[in-house]
Amino acid sequence: MATIISAVIRLQRTHEAGEEDLAGNWRHLAGHVFGHTVEAGVLFLIVLLLMVVVHVLWRWPVTVAPGAALGVVVIMRFWTEAMGLQPFRTAAWSSTVLVLLSAFYLGGVGGRIGLTEARQLLVPSLVLGWVWRFWIYLATVFAAYVPFFKTHFFDHSRGDIPLRLLRTLGISVVEGFIVGIFVWGIAVWIACATHPKDAIDAARTSRDDSTVAS
Repeated sequence: MATIISAVIRLQRTHEAGEEDLAGNWRHLAGHVFGHTVEAGVLFLIVLLLMVVVHVLWRWPVTVAPGAALGVVVIMRFWTEAMGLQPFRTAAWSSTVLVLLSAFYLGGVGGRIGLTEARQLLVPSLVLGWVWRFWIYLATVFAAYVPFFKTHFFDHSRGDIPLRLLRTLGISVVEGFIVGIFVWGIAVWIACATHPKDAIDAARTSRDDSTVAS
């Protein structure tokens, strides 16, 4: 819409019209509009994929907030690098730091929604580890097949894109598991430190009573 308005009322200085005069050149304008339509379709698919991942995380509600936040940070890291910002600025969007914070979040919030035992925190921790690596792998795939984005996620100069992506997928699965175990250890520690034994026993009793009643 902004492109059409720029052409109709001759706003040549706007970035929608660029340096070209779109007014009166309807074929050129139609090409611009068609390009934006294609971009909207591609953006729709990307947004749909992101929404699906967050929707799947609702199977483990405690992972939704940190999982979505990890996706946001990875996207911001990719975008700042693609825009050519200095490395010390892009490094501020480090998802590794957020993984550690997610472990603290999982241990602190998990106990308040019934995850009072170490085994109950194991699966959410592994999910967060794999979700983190999934976001990074998604950015890697995007960087691999959109070569005009220069990021640290993928180096085009080495070639063998499909084989390297497949190898990266296997490595990501293993790394996600290892990180998940690390997150689990921190989450259990935080859960024990922030939830007194009496509160844990009360939660277990309440859960046992509800099981018997059902």
